[in-house]
Amino acid sequence: MSHDDGWQFLVLGRNIERIDMTTRLLRGRVAYLDASPDWMAFLRASGAMEAFMRSTHQLDDANGVATFLMLDRMFPRSILFALNVIDEALMEIQSAGQRDSHGDTARQMVAHARTELEFIDMTTLLEQLPELLQTLESTCYRITDAVTHKYFRHEEAILWVSEGEL
Repeated sequence: MSHDDGWQFLVLGRNIERIDMTTRLLRGRVAYLDASPDWMAFLRASGAMEAFMRSTHQLDDANGVATFLMLDRMFPRSILFALNVIDEALMEIQSAGQRDSHGDTARQMVAHARTELEFIDMTTLLEQLPELLQTLESTCYRITDAVTHKYFRHEEAILWVSEGEL
């Protein structure tokens, strides 16, 4: 497939979904700490175990696992990595004359989420995780709405009625 706007929308959607699914998995894991499987099983289920094991030797560190899945700049399934890819896709979608993010609501939301993650205290990430994950899920919805509003036509649905109802 040509890497034109259509491709960029696919990349954009894939990474928004990746963030959404990672946040849901983490939220479920954090909500049921006692009943859910160990962190290694969680990493395996999210396709991150091998990459995580290459990056650290602390396999029982729950905060380290959450940090890896949220903030690792080199792991393609981390939330921060996906936010960077989303921003690049949005820049590519814009026409050459409109590379400035001023006024682009979706890019502003991505920048805000990325900034929040980049300056988070990694030592207490696990404690902040429930609220942060909720915010990220909400951000995914708002980015989707902003992209839909900016790039896709909106028309009111046609209400079909039978002749007897007129």
